[in-house]
Amino acid sequence: MTTPSDMTDRERRRSLVRNLVVAGALALVMLVLMWVLFIPFRQYAKVNSGGKSAAVYNLRRVANAVFNYSKDTRTPRLFPVQPGDTVHEVAFILTPYLDWDDMYIFPGDPKAPKDLNLPVSRQGAGGKWELDPNFAQATLSIEMAANISLDAPPGTTPVAWTRGLQADGTWAADAPMENMRGYIAFLSGNVIGAEKLSTGPGGTSLTKYGTHEPTANILEALPPGAVLLSAEPNAARNK
Repeated sequence: MTTPSDMTDRERRRSLVRNLVVAGALALVMLVLMWVLFIPFRQYAKVNSGGKSAAVYNLRRVANAVFNYSKDTRTPRLFPVQPGDTVHEVAFILTPYLDWDDMYIFPGDPKAPKDLNLPVSRQGAGGKWELDPNFAQATLSIEMAANISLDAPPGTTPVAWTRGLQADGTWAADAPMENMRGYIAFLSGNVIGAEKLSTGPGGTSLTKYGTHEPTANILEALPPGAVLLSAEPNAARNK
């Protein structure tokens, strides 16, 4: 015969199970809502302040990916390139070191594609990963350096910057950022911004490699043998 105490224990167990089910369902709903809310917040951060947030965030992530890649590579130089290689090839190499593919295109860039989320790579024949053809044909917002010596000082060696930086320290008219401003990321992950690089008093400058003198020319800040990679697609590759 079932006693009142038996019924009480049974009801308690059922109540506990119901509470656990409800708590689990609520936790799942909260996780989904957090994810849904995170996406527009991330997009807002990208377009905030005329793309400044996107530029700083993306360049820092790319620089960190380059730094992490440098710890894994066994070559004496970072990204030994072939003639005609562009930022697109380096982006493909860095794919395992970045959580998102949209690091290379800034919102509002007049020359970049409207789709900010172009995948860098795709799975080709036989399951082998390859450079995505749509990404390969896109003008990117970031230029990069390649063939960098692993002995280069991280704090003063630029690895990525907004497209259009010229030898005199100014940005070209079709650069991604408004107000002719740009940003430069170093191997250490530090990012600086300026409308114009200048060696004058109070100006933002780079450090000339090997001499520690100020310079506005990014080529002089790179170690010997380093090359600049274009953000423009390789016309010969895309034929």
